[in-house]
Amino acid sequence: MKRVINIFVLCAISIMFCFHVSSTSVNFRQVKNDIKNIISDIRREYKNINSDTNLIVIEKDFTGLSTEGGILFSYYDETILRKSVLRFYGEMGKRVDEYYFKDGKLIFLFKKEFFYNQPIYIEDGFEIEKTEENRFYFHEEKLIMWLDNEHELRDVHDEVSGKLASELIVDANAILDFK
Repeated sequence: MKRVINIFVLCAISIMFCFHVSSTSVNFRQVKNDIKNIISDIRREYKNINSDTNLIVIEKDFTGLSTEGGILFSYYDETILRKSVLRFYGEMGKRVDEYYFKDGKLIFLFKKEFFYNQPIYIEDGFEIEKTEENRFYFHEEKLIMWLDNEHELRDVHDEVSGKLASELIVDANAILDFK
């Protein structure tokens, strides 16, 4: 009798475990599909913003953050900021950050950095030695996907990503507040 009870308990635990694994994988698939749909929506919004020829562009000097200064281009739909392009210039390179907004929140950030082979003040000129690109996708001010320079997915849940995401949100909010 004791053996029958043990077998019954073991079978019940096995069935419960299988059900738990099955429901967990369904939840994981659902989250993955949700993120895929959000990324698709962000990409669609990116295309819409970049194809909108009616956006009002305001250019402002952005000094003090790099050796050679910077420029901020803000693209508005009426009074709503849709996109900002921040260009930093330095002696050994430049960086271009493109911020995309929806409903006053950052949804996408494209960072491209150019590295020169020598300082810009050398008379015989300079050449771009290499470039690096990073793409950051956000939803509700949370980093949901990061494609690095190698087009590899980075872990958005590790400590480095969390810290970087917080800094990027702070920067984006500063741009939203910059008048």
